[in-house]
Amino acid sequence: MKDRSSQRILVVDDDELVRMTAVAFVLEMGYSCDAVSSGEEALARLQREDFDIVLSDVVMNGMNGLEFMKRARERFHQSDFIIMTGYTSEYSYTDIIKAGAIDYLAKPFEQAEFQARLERAIKERTLFCESRRMLRELEESRACTLGLIESCPDALVIFDKDGMITSANEETVKLTGCAREELIGTQFRNYFTDPERAAEGIRKSFEEGRVTDYELVMKSRDGTEFPISLSISSIKLKNRWNAIGIARDISERKKIEKEIR
Repeated sequence: MKDRSSQRILVVDDDELVRMTAVAFVLEMGYSCDAVSSGEEALARLQREDFDIVLSDVVMNGMNGLEFMKRARERFHQSDFIIMTGYTSEYSYTDIIKAGAIDYLAKPFEQAEFQARLERAIKERTLFCESRRMLRELEESRACTLGLIESCPDALVIFDKDGMITSANEETVKLTGCAREELIGTQFRNYFTDPERAAEGIRKSFEEGRVTDYELVMKSRDGTEFPISLSISSIKLKNRWNAIGIARDISERKKIEKEIR
């Protein structure tokens, strides 16, 4: 896991005061930070260097923030985006999230809110990257060890081509409220409020090899419902095709989205 100083943040804003203020807030948190004044310059930096989080304004001279984010995500994939804008009536939260941002920050922003949102974004990214790293290790080794499965910070489920669960970690037990032995042999899709959509995600994972950031609503044994982001990757184990699903509870993110709206 990265230490704070190795987490790299890029600020993109054509307003020098906003740019320098954001940089100061980031540096105070102990993260590494660079700043540029345009989307074009930011694309050039992303081509040469990796950044964990990009904080970008929407309305800028030249390329606007949403177009910059679209091009960056298509070409580089490695960064998560938080969009900053004072033009809330023109660019809605929904538009910004649909465009690919993980969060939204209205200007003028307070230091506490700015730092809290950035901290949460980095924490979520770190957990998700750790889960994906473990998933890659499973894919590369083609062998699922109990220790590796249990060390995953998110719920991890292994199921066959028919969607039948063959293995699950302790985080899955916590989310579903079901004991491990109760989970084994049941249909993975049945733990969601929309089983058909869940089944569609499973089908796509076997057809395309991978499904990422597939949002569903999971339901636990006691009837509690909560949103999750599901990533599935198909792998061949013992000459049979299986899939590994990693489910991350995104309740906190959805709560913040609702408050902003």
